[in-house]
Amino acid sequence: MTVDVSDPSHVVFSSTQANPENLVIETSTALGVSLVNFFTSYLEVEVSFPVSGDLFPNGATVSFDAFSTLEGEFNLYNWANTSYIDFLTDSPAFTGEGLVFDLSSWAAYLPTSGHTGTIHVGYDETGLLLGSYQVIPEPTSVALMVGVGLIGFGLHLRRRSA
Repeated sequence: MTVDVSDPSHVVFSSTQANPENLVIETSTALGVSLVNFFTSYLEVEVSFPVSGDLFPNGATVSFDAFSTLEGEFNLYNWANTSYIDFLTDSPAFTGEGLVFDLSSWAAYLPTSGHTGTIHVGYDETGLLLGSYQVIPEPTSVALMVGVGLIGFGLHLRRRSA
């Protein structure tokens, strides 16, 4: 899973189409999954709902539709409709267009680009390991950095040849 935190009011959780690392049979979408050590500090959030999008756990008919926290974990789960799911190792762990949350109230606690962590079944790291997540910069930010770098390199070459 990738998480784009470049705009705290529009944080996007997206599937990488990676398969789960462990087989998990008949877990509940109400338990969800936890992104361990996501926030940079202890944080308590009762429940918050996404702005838009969808992110389905492997084989589920309902998308995650809420998050809460337990210490630094970010727990994605389904608040409205519980269904049982199987995380099969021969299918992507998550599918969908991506889930968008407004995390601007917690912007000071968001991880920085390049941060990685593990994803576990349930509310914390005691559940079976599913895979990992990585915090990424927004693609336009990367393009901007590359563009600025190329301009700087071009100016450097121009000065050397003068």
